[in-house]
Amino acid sequence: MAVEPSNTPWLSLLLPTYHYPVGVQRILDILLASRMKGVQCIVGDDSTDDRVELAILAHPAFQAGLVEYHRNPPGGGAVRNWNSLLARATGDHVLTMHHDECPLDVGFFDALRRLVTTTQPPDHVVLDCLLLNRAGKLRSHMPRWLRAWLLRAFPTHLLRHNSVGSPSVWVVRRALAQPFREDLKWLVDVEWYTRMLRARPDAKVEMSELAVVSLPPPGDTITARIAAEIPTLARTEAVLIEASFGRLPPLRLMLPRSLPERAFAIIESAAWTALRLLVRACGELSRRPPPAWLPEKH
Repeated sequence: MAVEPSNTPWLSLLLPTYHYPVGVQRILDILLASRMKGVQCIVGDDSTDDRVELAILAHPAFQAGLVEYHRNPPGGGAVRNWNSLLARATGDHVLTMHHDECPLDVGFFDALRRLVTTTQPPDHVVLDCLLLNRAGKLRSHMPRWLRAWLLRAFPTHLLRHNSVGSPSVWVVRRALAQPFREDLKWLVDVEWYTRMLRARPDAKVEMSELAVVSLPPPGDTITARIAAEIPTLARTEAVLIEASFGRLPPLRLMLPRSLPERAFAIIESAAWTALRLLVRACGELSRRPPPAWLPEKH
């Protein structure tokens, strides 16, 4: 049962962007085509040139008054951009969608609205993350049933292995949304999920079949930019998280202090790798064609 409409946006769609006008244009195209009302769309631009700004100012969604654009001072970094967008959000629910990801289809926003505007809306909605393989087909990052089981049975396992994906697939009630930790880079998203779930263990978490497609520009992702630092970052940031959360089981595997912990970390890592290979193989078998709007070379 839907609730009565109010002046408060039902969704704050937060779009952090950096040197990738094509990505944010895709998202705005889908938002505009959906003719969806009640969405507060805010762009935070970290670019050092004006390509993104010019693309947004020329976009029909901006000209129709559907987009709020902010140019950030240089050097702030991605996480600070996310937090500045969260601070500007006024919607009942919040979705931070990166510029290299976008909704699967035009019906995305309408379906999401129906999901979060009921009389008892979920506190968190976890969307499906779709990846594009070399053949141009889409496969799921993680089966919904497996992701649901891990979040329900072992929510802190996210610190060890990200079974969810990026914040682009996590919708949260604004009243429960916490700022991202600006001292983290590699574990910033999983720490955010874990911290919010630990703050409200009774929160209603709903797995959704609504999908977000990951379409990163070749070689220009945050992961690619920090690839050489990842092993050091993971350990350093695990120490910081442990100082806040205590010695959770995932952190014992990330920061083993005894021979049994080291041995179990190796076994667990091997088991997870095997599971991921199986999941990927199944995903390739069940892959789906890309949406019609996606050009052959994105």
